Amino acid sequence: MGRPLAIFAAIASALTMSQFMRAAVSVVAPDIMAEAGLSPEAYGIVAGSFFLGVALAQIPTGLLFDRFGARVTIAGSLVVAGFGTFAFAAAEGFAALFAARMVVGIGFASALMGGLVVASRWFAPDRFSQITGLFVAVSAGVGLMGAATPMAWLSAALGWRASFVVAGALTLIAAGLVWSLVRDAPPGHPWHKRRIESAGEQIRGYLTILRLPGIGWIMFMAAVGYSTMITIVGVWGGPYLHDVHGLDGIARGNVLTALVVGTIVGLLVYGPLDRWVDSRKYVVICGALLSAALLGAFAALSKPPVAVVVALFFLYGVIGSYYITNITLGRAHYPDHLIGRGVTTVNLCTFLGVMAVQFASARMMGLFGTGAAGATVPEAAYRVLFAALALYALIGGLCYFRTRDVRPSAERARKSADS
Repeated sequence: MGRPLAIFAAIASALTMSQFMRAAVSVVAPDIMAEAGLSPEAYGIVAGSFFLGVALAQIPTGLLFDRFGARVTIAGSLVVAGFGTFAFAAAEGFAALFAARMVVGIGFASALMGGLVVASRWFAPDRFSQITGLFVAVSAGVGLMGAATPMAWLSAALGWRASFVVAGALTLIAAGLVWSLVRDAPPGHPWHKRRIESAGEQIRGYLTILRLPGIGWIMFMAAVGYSTMITIVGVWGGPYLHDVHGLDGIARGNVLTALVVGTIVGLLVYGPLDRWVDSRKYVVICGALLSAALLGAFAALSKPPVAVVVALFFLYGVIGSYYITNITLGRAHYPDHLIGRGVTTVNLCTFLGVMAVQFASARMMGLFGTGAAGATVPEAAYRVLFAALALYALIGGLCYFRTRDVRPSAERARKSADS
């Protein structure tokens, strides 16, 4: 077990930094907007540029996974992310911040999917959901929680720019850990004897993924589930707590920590849940519909007490983590030799969804007359945002009835027959 645990720890360190960078701008958003002269709309676009970078890198990353392996791809990408973070810390003005954060997104594009590719070779298929949930829970727990109160403390002590310099250094350390500890597959695994595909065969592999029955609805849900969650925790949660509830940086971090803790609990619960109920499709549907109800509650309430916000954030973190089961159902559809391209194709939809939702939310804030630098966003804008996210989750959940389920019991039976 020594090697799988070392691999798990190394890739978790990479995804931890990725999770941190996705959300770290939220708690210090007022400071960034004030110093860089950004309006709320411009800030939202800068925050979303991370996910534009991730989306742009997905197809090349999938090819690199299947051609060179996850170890080389992740380690090299993290070096790009580290130096991109340094550039973000030094950037002045909208254009430089946008470009630097997009480079950071490109560098972190391989962290999650690379971990899932490696996990699919080191662990049994029917355990994939549980391992995935644990992997994401650990990294989200450290990364997202670090982006809440600890980031607020560090920024208060050193300033937000120095805080991102520290983050860049930690990212380079993670790159070294991945290079030193990760191995793409166990000894004797067919991956070591794989035939290197031609460029044409690689492209045809993507077409095979797109033709799989039910994969279109999995791709659509990928654009829904994670985008609603990260838009709150990573972009507008901090400004909402500042503009509507008047909380300072430390208090904002404390409240956002409740959402992160809920996310960790949710990931740990969703990990084995598909095996308990012997369905992945209906786990996702229930998660999406309940998430829509919680977001609808945020839209309906006018300046709720902070204690209510904490409770709703926590519940939403638990329920909204259903996106991890959608990843698992997608993995169950892919042939083994197309795992890299399969996970990155679905992940492309994830981050295209995040990018679209975050850019749309930034534009929505602009429609409420928040075009001036440092402007306060009215509560009505946030309530409309929550309502739009609720509708998006509701549509995703209803559409998911049309996808094809792959039950864990069927995977176990198939594995027993093959052995």
